[in-house]
Amino acid sequence: MTYFVIGDNHFGDARILRYCRNDKFSTVDEMNRYMIEKWNKTVKRNDTVFINGDLSRYTDENDYKFISKLNGKKILIRGNHDNMNDDVYTSNGIFKVYDYPIMYEYLLITHEPYFVNNNSPFVNVYAHVHNNANYKLVSSCGYCTSVEVNDYTPVEMSAIQKLISDERKKIDLSLFE
Repeated sequence: MTYFVIGDNHFGDARILRYCRNDKFSTVDEMNRYMIEKWNKTVKRNDTVFINGDLSRYTDENDYKFISKLNGKKILIRGNHDNMNDDVYTSNGIFKVYDYPIMYEYLLITHEPYFVNNNSPFVNVYAHVHNNANYKLVSSCGYCTSVEVNDYTPVEMSAIQKLISDERKKIDLSLFE
């Protein structure tokens, strides 16, 4: 079993096309199909995927059937746009819904970025910022899982851990002692 994380999918959200995806997709259906395809090429049925927020902007619970098309055991950490009742998510294929950040080993998985300094043993894995140039994809303290900066594909947790480790090797932590 492999663990993945992805955030800011915004399935069904026409407004996100104008905000930061208009150069990639012409329609919501095209965007949805592409994200499902990328997900299922990467994630196998027995894998686990942490979705760190903003899975969808649908407002009709019948529109959430797309979740069952996504491979893997899906765990949702709510984002600011995940407003449906837990039952809507779980009846359509989400295993568990969390209202708060969760820990995976030393990774703090959140929707919005949290401040973590280089002295901390924890690393923030966040979404929410999409492709905002003020946030680096990877740093010694965090990793952005927004789909726009990860080719609309879930990212393997072990790959994130390796990237963070490489970033931490670049800084002299003795400065903080």
